[in-house]
Amino acid sequence: MLCERAMDNKLGIKTRGIREYVGRNHGFNRYEATSYRALKALLSHYRFAKNSRLVDFGCGKGRVLFYLHHRLGIPVVGVEGDHETYLDALRNKASYQAKHPHPQEDIILEYCFAEVYKIKPDENVFFFFNPFDLVTFREVVLNIIESYGLYPRRMDIILYYPYPDYEKFLWHNTDFKPRQKISWGASDKYEKFLIFRLE
Repeated sequence: MLCERAMDNKLGIKTRGIREYVGRNHGFNRYEATSYRALKALLSHYRFAKNSRLVDFGCGKGRVLFYLHHRLGIPVVGVEGDHETYLDALRNKASYQAKHPHPQEDIILEYCFAEVYKIKPDENVFFFFNPFDLVTFREVVLNIIESYGLYPRRMDIILYYPYPDYEKFLWHNTDFKPRQKISWGASDKYEKFLIFRLE
């Protein structure tokens, strides 16, 4: 917990805690930030390309965005469909910007449901920490594949703490191929990253 607080402070953001979305529709799962320990493991084992542009679907308060931007300097986009959580992300962006100045276009926050987000031609890395149900995940992935058809490029999907249903859908219903599994001795065997690639 100390590491989580210290890294938040270093970045100038507040992303700890859990937010439940009980009683809300649209298949949202609760907000819980990806651990910094996991993100460090991701950077140790997965190579982001120089032209990487990451989209975090269900970005929550923005931890993945700000951490990867700070460490790698890559452009990042956060898509968040809960208004209260989106406002938290905006506040974090302002405080991160004050502490770590950068061009505004480097970090973009979009308030919309993930399945209506329009994939941009240069977006090529897509991050999911189980933000919503399989129905929504399927629609988002189909949008990603449609973008690939219009603008072919290498694309990676990164699943953190992957739902088996997410994995099965990618395996059996898309041309995404399993590329990499990243684990780091976490006590929970399900705490890992799976990377699927389309190229």
